[in-house]
Amino acid sequence: ITKEEYRRCRKPIGIGSLVGVIIGATPGTGGGLAAFIAYNQVKQASKHPETFGKGEIEGVAVAESANIGACGATMIPMLTLGVPGDGATAILMGAFMLHGMVPGPSLFAEQGNILYAIMLGLLVVNVFMYIVGTGLTRFYAHITRIPYEILAPIVLTFCIAGSYSTNNRIYDIYIILIFGIVSYFLRRMGFQLVP
Repeated sequence: ITKEEYRRCRKPIGIGSLVGVIIGATPGTGGGLAAFIAYNQVKQASKHPETFGKGEIEGVAVAESANIGACGATMIPMLTLGVPGDGATAILMGAFMLHGMVPGPSLFAEQGNILYAIMLGLLVVNVFMYIVGTGLTRFYAHITRIPYEILAPIVLTFCIAGSYSTNNRIYDIYIILIFGIVSYFLRRMGFQLVP
């Protein structure tokens, strides 16, 4: 990634982060929705929207920054209202309840010291992720050079194994295969993944 690409990505990263926090703070949403909305906004505002969907660095930057921006923000409705922001915070909410912490308006008064430690931990983790991410960017770039013929079967195998391991039912494998076939034909007919 060059300095010019970093410079081009500053505005999309800012937009993605802002959209991610706003969407993430809305109960029941998550990073996926934030990424789609932010991507669509930057694509519509772009001077060259035809390059989006083909590896445009601005599109990747906005989607990832929105996804990451939503991660921490999904804890806002969980901690303040007792409503999980997404699936991961629902699991975290269950873990809190197992430890006797009931998420909601009274949580800050009753368990404030633990919550502030969690917030400080999130800040430290983000700084650490930035350091590791920038240090390993060149290594991760080599992953994109793996030929499609090798990568696709590996990803498909992990997707099928993951769908089966969720409920340990063969029915889930049929569902993923059916939707995969439908998606393949929709893609061949020219349907866009993102509006």
